[in-house]
This record gives sequence, C-alpha cells and structure tokens, in this order.
Amino acid sequence: MSATGAGISDRVKYIMRAAVFSVIMGLIFVPLMILSGYTDDNRREKDSAGREWVLKEWKDGTRPYPRDLGKREQSYRDRWGENWFGPRISQRIYTPGNWNWETYHSVPKDMAVLIKGRHIWGNSTNVMTFVWAPGGREVTDVYVIADRTFYHYDPLAKRSRFIGDPVKGGDVDGMMEEARLNSLQRDAALDHVTGRLYFSQRIEKKIVLRFVEKLLPYKCSVKDNILYLPAVLEINKLYKKVRSPDGGNLEPLFENGKRSEAVFVVRTNNLVSIGRLPGTNRGSRLLVRPDGKGIYYATGKGTGEGWWLGTMYDKTGLFDIETGKMIRKLDVTDAIPENLKGDSPGTHGGNNAGFDGKVYTAQHGGAGGGPGRMFSITPENGRVTMLYDSMPEDRPWKKMLSSFFDGPADSTSLWFTSTLWQTQCPRTGAIMNGGWDNSGIRRYHDGFVTTVAGHYYGGFHAEPRPGWGKGFRNVHKSSNPAAAPNGDLFVADVNSKAGGKTLFTEPRIVRMYRTDWPEEQPVNGYAEQFMPKEKRELLMLDYAMRYIENFEQNNKLLKSRKY
Repeated sequence: MSATGAGISDRVKYIMRAAVFSVIMGLIFVPLMILSGYTDDNRREKDSAGREWVLKEWKDGTRPYPRDLGKREQSYRDRWGENWFGPRISQRIYTPGNWNWETYHSVPKDMAVLIKGRHIWGNSTNVMTFVWAPGGREVTDVYVIADRTFYHYDPLAKRSRFIGDPVKGGDVDGMMEEARLNSLQRDAALDHVTGRLYFSQRIEKKIVLRFVEKLLPYKCSVKDNILYLPAVLEINKLYKKVRSPDGGNLEPLFENGKRSEAVFVVRTNNLVSIGRLPGTNRGSRLLVRPDGKGIYYATGKGTGEGWWLGTMYDKTGLFDIETGKMIRKLDVTDAIPENLKGDSPGTHGGNNAGFDGKVYTAQHGGAGGGPGRMFSITPENGRVTMLYDSMPEDRPWKKMLSSFFDGPADSTSLWFTSTLWQTQCPRTGAIMNGGWDNSGIRRYHDGFVTTVAGHYYGGFHAEPRPGWGKGFRNVHKSSNPAAAPNGDLFVADVNSKAGGKTLFTEPRIVRMYRTDWPEEQPVNGYAEQFMPKEKRELLMLDYAMRYIENFEQNNKLLKSRKY
C-alpha cells in the first residue's frame, strides 16, 4: 500500500510553513554566525545549482574525495551517473532518485497486543531493524527488536514469529518463544555471512554474547531422519557439498509443496565476555567483521568524565567471535577526535563495521543540533580518515550555529542532531545515518550529506519527503534503518503518539525503495568489491561444516523438537 501525495491545499500550507521556517532560521543564524566569527578563515564555493556553501579548509589528500567542490561534483556524476543533490525543501536537500515507500508488513493484532504499551517497538531511541539476504539479492528475514523478544517476519512464507517470550524475561537459551530474553541492550548486529543476530546481555555480573540462529530442516539419506542445520546451506544448494552428521546426503524437507518451516534458536556464548562498546556515549553497538569471524569491543572500564569524553578506541581490540580470544588490538595511529561535554557532538552518534572492513563512527549532538563529524578507522594500519567535519576549529562547540541539514560533507553549514546508529548500503557503500528528533534518515556518500526521509514531528511538521503526504509520518526516532543489498531501506514503525496524537494503531514495517537506480550498477555492487559472492559462499560453507562437526552439542536445544 503506497502513499499518495498530499492535496494541493496541504502542499501549499507545507510550502508556506517551509518558507516561514527558512526565513526565521536565516534571521536567527546568519547574525549569530557573523557575530561569532564562524565564517572567518573558511572558503565559499557555489555548487552547480548555484547554492553557496561555507567550506572548511583542509589539506589535499586528507579526505577521500576532491577538495574543490566542482571537481567533487564531477567525480560523483562520473561514478554514479547522477547529481549528488535532489530537490531542496526548507533546510533539507533530498537524495536524488525516484524514492517511494510502502507498508511492507503489519504485525498481526494478536501479536501486536503483546508488544505495545510498555514493550518497546519502533518510535523509540532503542528501535533496531535488521534484514538478511543471504543470496545477496532477495530479503529472506526481517528482525525487529521489541522489549523481551525479537519479532521476525518471513517475507517469502508471509509468516510472523516471536523469538523469545514477549512477556516473560530471563536468560534461558532455547527455541522460538521457549527462549527468555531480558530487556535487550539495543547494541545488536547482524552477521551477513551466517545470518546470526548477535546481542549482549548481562547475566549475573557478566556481559556475555548471545545470538539468534536460523535453522532449516533436512532429510538424511542414511537414517532417513530430520536434521535442523544452518539456513545458509540453502544458498546455491550448498547442502550438496556437505555430508550430514549421520554420514549421508542431505535433501531439503518440503511439506505440501512448500519448504518446511525454519526454527530459530537463541544461544549464549559464555566464552565472549564483553567489556565496553567503543564509540559514542549513546549509539554504540557490537561491531561484527564482514567475514563473521571477529567482533570489536573494548577491554577495561571507562569511568566518569573519561568515558564521557573518550571513544575507548585506545582500549579496543578485535576478538574471535567463537572463543573470545583477542586477534589483535585496534592500534589507532592517528588522533581520534574527542567527544565533548553536555548534549554535544560525541554524546550521540553511531558506529558500524563496513563491508570494506573499516570501522565508521559518527559524532553528533543531541536534540538541539549543531556541528558534527564522521570518520573511518582502517584496522590494518590504524589510520583515521575524516569523512565529514563541520566543527569549528578555534572555539568551543555551541548549539545551532548552522541551519542546513544537508550539503557538501566538509561544509560548516551542516546541522546534525541525534543519530544513534548507522549502517552501510551494500549497493552503493553509502553510510545511512538513522536518527530521531529532527534528523530523519540521512546519507553520507562520497563527500555529500543528503536526506532520504525527513520527519513529521514536534515543531518541524513537514512531509518526510516531497510528495509522500501524511501517510508516512513516523520518521521521528527511527534510529536504525536496515539496508537491503538492492538499496531498499526497512524501518520499524509503531503504535505511538507524536504531538499528543496517535499516529498508527498497530506496529508495522515500512520499506523505502527507488525505482530508478542507474542500470549499470550491479545489485550488490559495493559489497562484492570486498567480498565476492564466491568468497561469501565459501565462508557460509565453512560455518555450516563447523556446525555439523559439533552437531551433538549444537543439537541439544532441538532434541525435543518434533516435526
């Protein structure tokens, strides 16, 4: 069910509001920037649309894109076959392309009643959504974190499940709703190789690693029994390349002409004892390497002001995700920008492990907004690469010195509000910043920051994207958009209130998609530069073979399973 555009009268009202807002922002911020000397020692350049930007000075070679704005625009057009900018509405510049949205899935009423109210779903600072597409194309699994459960939707079978009881908490491993999860830490991360959804949980006085694992039933040719094995064996018939735990050949199990139902198991890895998560004060998460074999976290404890201001990268290491043994320290060789005090850059932000193996970190402020920055860390040599930075160099950070949400990435005219997590698009390599307050969902890509979807909240009542009307209103606090290999974005939506009004009565999952991606771009182009599908399948096969080697141990939770 796609949204239709707003009526003419609504559109006129919207444009009038946007114009008034722009005038007010200009009256407030321009004198403020002049009085503060904010634009001194910066350069001004116009983009190809005639818009003037105040750009920070930096040395050539210190950014992964051209310093000159004209050259940067040209390189972007040459690489992607499109301009970096789309329509400008008020302080936003929307990403180019014909973006649409739809209600992808509505949670069944009997399940929705169990996750509404005190049970968190969507529209929260803690919302997290994940999609898995093991073949690199079609999405097979959508996960959303609730309070004491993961909600799972199978778009192929049109089936919904709870993984963990949505009412009863605890720390018990098991199948489906038999598992028990206490209030989740909202630091989860999906491993795109194994499909495991990792999360941390405090059990007694120790924070350990837990995960959800998807298994599918197979028949063995030797004993003719049913075995539940990793779902990756379905990809390109990998099950033909392994022997069953009983020594025979494997064949998928079908019922009434359809692939038999998957089983989801929650397991705990007590060998991995997690210390601190590196990065921002709010928005940290588990960082899983692209090959699924390592995980980043910090050792020791950050306390007091040191933890608030620091990023913990000096104490961060890469650990084996199975054994918990350190593989290597991060050993950052360049200076890491410190967070600042108060509701300022670094207190909110996002981390993610990119498909290229780099760690990406955003340092943004809180509700009021202000300057921000994002950088990457190359683990192999410890190099820090600044991707954008609108922070003033010669004065303390202050709120709202700027009035533009989007623009050239090194512009002092950029305004960042709360971003709690981020992800990378497998198709383009763009970093997607999900946010709440006024942030909406934004994209960093090759030296430009632009908006995918805005917001409809509080004093910033505006269409989330031109032409989307009021049907898609809930971008506020949609902190973790999930990116599919083809570039689609998935966001959990909710029964919630904004401005005192109930927006939706049932939880749902929203999909945002483009209909005009450049034809020459492969579906999974960016990710496959670093991990071709052949290599990914080898990693999947290795994971499945190790699972089968330890089948007796892995199967303990499923022995009572009756097909």
